[in-house]
Amino acid sequence: MSIQIRYATEADGPALGQINIDSFKHQRYWGNVFPGLDDAAIHPVKHFRSLEKMADPTVHVLSAVDTAAGDQVVGYARWTIPGESNPNVVALSEEAKKTTADMSSVMPAGMSMPIYRDFFTKMKKYRGEYVKEDDMILDFLATSPSAQGKGVGTRLLRWGMDQADARNARIYLEATADGYPLYRKHGWTTAFAEDPYFQWLFDNTKYNIHRNAASLAAHFQYGLNCKTPMFVAKAPPSDKRSSSVVGVCWWYSPHPPTKPVSWTVWAQDWVLSFRQLLYNVRFGGRGGLNMRRYQLWKSMQKETHDAVWTDPRGYYFCNVIAVSAEMRGQGLGRKLVEVVTKQADREGIPCYLESSKGVPNLIIYQKLGFELVREINCVDGDDACKLYCMVRQPNEKARFG
Repeated sequence: MSIQIRYATEADGPALGQINIDSFKHQRYWGNVFPGLDDAAIHPVKHFRSLEKMADPTVHVLSAVDTAAGDQVVGYARWTIPGESNPNVVALSEEAKKTTADMSSVMPAGMSMPIYRDFFTKMKKYRGEYVKEDDMILDFLATSPSAQGKGVGTRLLRWGMDQADARNARIYLEATADGYPLYRKHGWTTAFAEDPYFQWLFDNTKYNIHRNAASLAAHFQYGLNCKTPMFVAKAPPSDKRSSSVVGVCWWYSPHPPTKPVSWTVWAQDWVLSFRQLLYNVRFGGRGGLNMRRYQLWKSMQKETHDAVWTDPRGYYFCNVIAVSAEMRGQGLGRKLVEVVTKQADREGIPCYLESSKGVPNLIIYQKLGFELVREINCVDGDDACKLYCMVRQPNEKARFG
């Protein structure tokens, strides 16, 4: 397979429509919008939808073609680049112009228009909340099933990433569970996108994913250098994501409050501070972090720890736990907690964590032995966030058998 990425042409339309169908017809949404409809009934909608986008100067429609197979179209992407029109906008044939001007003419009988419209209404709403003026948008990406796993999706994605890098722009996209591993592999993250604390702490209009990815990497390096308990979960070798980390947890080791920190920790504190300073210079700021709120939270967190950390030996403190979206609900988060709580049980040491979600997290953690001991109410103006502080006492039966 020899892949070439080029701007789409009207002649590509039928193939692009079929790729759309083949890539998404197994999704639940598809069955709700096109209940009981076969591919032939749906194809005109997807065919002419692609032509409609080709004729839009604000959209860059790309085809991935296999030159080793007679220029067979095997992939399809649509990008929006703010302030830059498509230099290869397609001048449609008269028949195509007539059809795209009235897309209702190709909507099949039985198609659920309320669900179809509601889907795009919700997408518009989220884009209004999260997309900034200078952001690029990946509106669509699909690969023919026969070409999946051969780098076609990556090539289509790389085209836009190169454009974004040249403009120092962010990229926004919506992903299905199938597409998520590809985007995660290339730097996208959603683990904390819906976290109330994350939303309270960061200014979405100034958020810089590259700055915050660098910051997280520095923090994880700090944890590794300090030899804190840190574990990752990876997909099994049989899984197509075998090289991908799908979950991570990072805990602070217990430390008696009366003892000074080690020289290693002291030195790593300074190294971390220096790295953050360099990132502030490199990225031109803190990536949207609201420092006033951060300092407010740290002050309240210290007050809470002084009140609820009563064990003189210290606590295993769950600092970070995150699971990839497509792996949630499969017990992976539980394993990332238990890998440390079992160690804590053997040592007779309590554990502590803070959660910004009451539902369903409180119930989940309670099943793992944690009890709610306090709430931190972070309030700044009209914005507020609540953190639930939980402690787990060691399981004596597990300790002594």
